[in-house]
Amino acid sequence: MQNSFTITITTFRGSRSFSMTKRQVRVVLSALGGLVSCLLIALAGIWYFQEDREQIAMQLEEVVANKDDLYQANQALSLANQDKQDRIHAYEEKYGLLEQPKPEPVVAVTPFDGYRNALVKRHLLASIPNGNPVPFKGVTSPYGRRVEPIRSKNSGPISDEPNDFHGGIDLRAKTGTAVAATADGVVEFSGRDHSGYGVLVILRHDFGFRTAYAHLSKTLVKKGDFVTRGDVIARSGNSGRSSGPHLHYEVRFIRNRLNPNKFMAWTWDNYEEVFKEKQVKWRSLVKILNRRLTNPAQPSLQLAQK
Repeated sequence: MQNSFTITITTFRGSRSFSMTKRQVRVVLSALGGLVSCLLIALAGIWYFQEDREQIAMQLEEVVANKDDLYQANQALSLANQDKQDRIHAYEEKYGLLEQPKPEPVVAVTPFDGYRNALVKRHLLASIPNGNPVPFKGVTSPYGRRVEPIRSKNSGPISDEPNDFHGGIDLRAKTGTAVAATADGVVEFSGRDHSGYGVLVILRHDFGFRTAYAHLSKTLVKKGDFVTRGDVIARSGNSGRSSGPHLHYEVRFIRNRLNPNKFMAWTWDNYEEVFKEKQVKWRSLVKILNRRLTNPAQPSLQLAQK
């Protein structure tokens, strides 16, 4: 019985022979078999994890898409809810159903109060919306109740009676007009809104204030950007539910849309104008600012916003 094998390798340089015992052959074959098995297992693992990776990537894309859809839906619901609240408020005001607020004492601006404090004055005018977001060329639709300019097929019969609460002011502006931030703040939303505003920018300011700039042709800022009063944030246009080129401008406080006229007329020289807005408790705000800004020992003012 043969106990060894002879392997001959022939090349152009000649031939070489190698002798191997059966045991050595078994060892070599076992090693080759193990190597092939490891290679097959590695290939199977690579294929499995590649499939798993592609599936995870697809799931991640779906999550991102769903997140964007949910955000847009939430924005639309918030705006719809705000519009309903405005309508309810308008009807309550029309029929005298509103609870009459207690009259506040008239703000008397004297050298002894905080309203003339230069630090407070400068801080308020930087932090709270004031002035015009575009060069003033006139108003195409004011704040308040109006006849809806664009009606859908299901809006019912056309009437000249006011049937829509306009929560902002429409300022005449040619397409491409520079739109400026009316106060320091951070960009909360920048992009296309699907509830009628078209291309929209929303800025969040201090003390619960927000401003909205709608029907734009393009935005020049991104969500999370910090802006300073006067920075150009967009270009006006005619996007969304719009009847012509203009800028729709809103000033919001907490969940209320305020009359922008008082804020647009508010300047350093016309400082008392904004205090006519009764939905903001100005006296307590100025009192806190006056104390914090004039006393360095006080901790810095940080007002949480919801």
